[in-house]
Amino acid sequence: MNYRIGRLTEHILENLKQPWSVSEMARWANLSGPRLQSLFKKETKLTPIQFLTHHRLEKAKELLENTNLKVREVIAEVGFFDPSHFSREFKKAYGRNPEAHRQFEYDESRANKTNV
Repeated sequence: MNYRIGRLTEHILENLKQPWSVSEMARWANLSGPRLQSLFKKETKLTPIQFLTHHRLEKAKELLENTNLKVREVIAEVGFFDPSHFSREFKKAYGRNPEAHRQFEYDESRANKTNV
């Protein structure tokens, strides 16, 4: 993987809360915006924003499944700023809204414990 893109992806993953933009990512990697977009897509098969959104949603899913944080706290923890946008993206990715996902995981966990 390109060194700059590798360092940037690690930095993004360590700082999901940060309000990232493509221009901020490009500045951090010391690349122009178009060059960042091109290299990033070549190396990860995703645009920088797709990469960021995917990993924010994965972290949110993990937090919903493994913590008692309120949904609004999860949203803040992963760097989303618009709860409606977060809910739409979460549903698109996982087929249910965040609250329903948490309830489903809780119900599944309880069912598995009683079936053991």
